[in-house]
Amino acid sequence: QQQQQQQQSTQKAGMALSDLARLHLVGVLLAAKNQLPLLDDIISKSSVIALLEFIKSFLRLPSNDTSLMEAQRNSTWENFQNAEKQQQDSSLERVVVREQNIKEEPARAIARRLKQQQQKEQAMAAAAAGESNDIAMGGGEKSAKKGKISAIRTDFVQEWQGHLEKWRQAHVTLELALEMTANLTSRLVPLGNPEEDEMMQIEEGPLDADIRQVFSNILPLQQLLNQFTFELGSQWPPIIKQHLSDLQAKVAACLAHVIAMTGVLSAVEEDHWFGLW
Repeated sequence: QQQQQQQQSTQKAGMALSDLARLHLVGVLLAAKNQLPLLDDIISKSSVIALLEFIKSFLRLPSNDTSLMEAQRNSTWENFQNAEKQQQDSSLERVVVREQNIKEEPARAIARRLKQQQQKEQAMAAAAAGESNDIAMGGGEKSAKKGKISAIRTDFVQEWQGHLEKWRQAHVTLELALEMTANLTSRLVPLGNPEEDEMMQIEEGPLDADIRQVFSNILPLQQLLNQFTFELGSQWPPIIKQHLSDLQAKVAACLAHVIAMTGVLSAVEEDHWFGLW
């Protein structure tokens, strides 16, 4: 009964761990198994397979729903634009203060002049894009109302930072799983020139056969690579586009390792893939 209670408490503790923490723990167990033969009796072959499958389960996007992904893309871009606009307005306010200190010109006059200049630029941009231009060029009651609204305006910069953090959290387990997959499969890539039949032989490690068994299917990685390539052709904020590019590179490295490790491609498929790269 005491042993059963210990097992239940261990299971509860495992459930309390985040996916990221469990991935790190799996990495530690596999590294220990690879380096310490004395763990063979503790971590069985079936356990190793289960640990590798756990890593593989994260080689997927947070969502495969096309409509949800498009909505997320539009929401991300809107958040980014709102934050950029608010930062520009803040910069405008700083310019007003600086010019007032230098020229001793009334702050209201400086703000009006700079605002009109900014509105003209926006009007020109809107006209060039063929959009309707409802930008008000005068002062009066609308300006007064806008002044009241700006005092309670939404902090779009803070919203964007929160949106960016959610994006990173949604992809952090995928990123770690890709790094672990790349490390696990890299040592199984043959070295040398296959045409000269002088491939360098690598001493078989205790996990190598299990790694080949679990990661022999290239389909999940191929789907990820196709998806990231498609997403990079869409409109994203620069910082997210760079992150997508980094993830794409990690997927490509894993896919190259698995292809070299298993030799699963035909000559025609090799020409196709290397042509893309």
